[in-house]
Amino acid sequence: MRHFHSYGPTDPQRHFTVDRAQLVNRCCDYLVGDLEKGGHYFTIWAPRQSGKTWLMLQMKEAVAQRYGERFEVRMLSLEGLRDMVFPPESQSEPDGVPRALNGELKEAFPDQVPIHTWEDFRNLFSKTSGVLDRPLLLLIDEVDCFDARLLTQLAGQFRKLFLNRTPHYLHGLALIGVRAVVGLESHTESPFNVQRSFHIPNFTLEEVQELFQQYQEEREQVVAADVVQKTFEATNGQPGLVGWLGELLTDTYNDNPSQPIGLKSWRHVYRQATTALPNNTLTYMISKASLPEYHEFLLALFSNEEIPFAFHDPHHNYLYMHGVLGFQQKADAKGERINICRFASPFVQKCLFDALHRDLRRSGLLGQGQTAPLDLTDLPADWINPDRIDLPAILQAYRRYLQRLNEAGQDPWKQQPQRTNLNVTEAVGHFHLYAWLTNALNGFATVSPEFPTGNGQVDLSISTQQTQAIIEVKSFSNVSKLKASQQQAARYAHQLGLDEVMLVVYAPLFPQQRVDAFCGEMHADVEDEFRIRVYVEVIGQLSM
Repeated sequence: MRHFHSYGPTDPQRHFTVDRAQLVNRCCDYLVGDLEKGGHYFTIWAPRQSGKTWLMLQMKEAVAQRYGERFEVRMLSLEGLRDMVFPPESQSEPDGVPRALNGELKEAFPDQVPIHTWEDFRNLFSKTSGVLDRPLLLLIDEVDCFDARLLTQLAGQFRKLFLNRTPHYLHGLALIGVRAVVGLESHTESPFNVQRSFHIPNFTLEEVQELFQQYQEEREQVVAADVVQKTFEATNGQPGLVGWLGELLTDTYNDNPSQPIGLKSWRHVYRQATTALPNNTLTYMISKASLPEYHEFLLALFSNEEIPFAFHDPHHNYLYMHGVLGFQQKADAKGERINICRFASPFVQKCLFDALHRDLRRSGLLGQGQTAPLDLTDLPADWINPDRIDLPAILQAYRRYLQRLNEAGQDPWKQQPQRTNLNVTEAVGHFHLYAWLTNALNGFATVSPEFPTGNGQVDLSISTQQTQAIIEVKSFSNVSKLKASQQQAARYAHQLGLDEVMLVVYAPLFPQQRVDAFCGEMHADVEDEFRIRVYVEVIGQLSM
């Protein structure tokens, strides 16, 4: 009986698997290149649990099927060097090979002689004095898990071999890791500038559908099409997360296999996955994003949907390589296509939102515990009715809370350590509203952040068993974009089957008196047929 799988390479005999033949063939073509003149030396990279090791195994099998014994294919993992301490240059021989590398090479080349120098290393592939008798295709995994200085030296040796191919058997080389491994962490020119770089893409919707179709055919249990769609949308097809949600849906929380798996089951699984269950892939991503030097950028991304993506920006590059950040193409004012920063998936965005919210609460920036969230005259029971949630009344109570903070000298916007960064100021407003709603409505309704597009947009859902309301949170740019945001909020409310929505806009450059004129109730038409009531509250964050 096969299962979904999310840790390590999948085995088609035991796990639901997509063959990704086009991906495997393309990598094999890179590796083999010209049969006579030689193949390519290139890197394969992707975040953790994206199928790197699986791809390496598939490449080895595909080469054997295509070429028989024409090539020697050897695989080497450098995982054992992860904790290696690289000696300072002043304490190591310039041409000396670290002893730990010798041990790792022994696994792939058991018949090797001891390697003491980099010249010994190059001679390993020699046609006259090496251990090979035919062209070699070498696949090296985990090449970015150790000191970048050793990686630079190792890449330099492969460059020498590439530039003088005749005396040796190294026909093609694939370096496999989390990042496009060579040259990114070196302050000098990359010694491996002969490389090509290949990124393993996420699953497509069709591939996710194929995985669940295999399950349905073998287990004879229906999985609703919208469950498959939501799994793809929530993960953006990230293989490790798709496999994990598949495990939870079909095994861990599949209490009644005779019944279809529907949206109720999916919502329960998703809630557990984002709040209560450990996952190595997700923990790794969050740990990388939680480093203090990336907080300011991530906060800005929650409030600004228009940050241009630049691969060579250190923050963008690091978060992109570790599966936290992605990008989306859109047209600019001239109609030209540009790349805009986006979170890698709504799943990742939700977990980051929760992590940053906890950090901000601990730092005291959200004002928790200093002033009561509700006044004595505030009655949440009057706001939450079986058929309607009174959004205007809730936001008026929030504004009164901000006023009480101001009167007590606890202005939340002034307390920020990065006051000069307006994106951070706006983003703290987003988290501040969520924290207040959670406290003010505790026991009356459930408040949860929603990320419908996987970008910086944050929607706060207020729900009970009988009804739901949506607050869309945005940042103020100009009046024209404010009007466009009203229309966007109306469309989203219509998609959810709601006839009203609250739009809360944070404005860091203006005091409250300047933006009150933009607050109020208006109507927006959707599809020329539906009229949606849009309440607008603009929160001025500049103190007078």
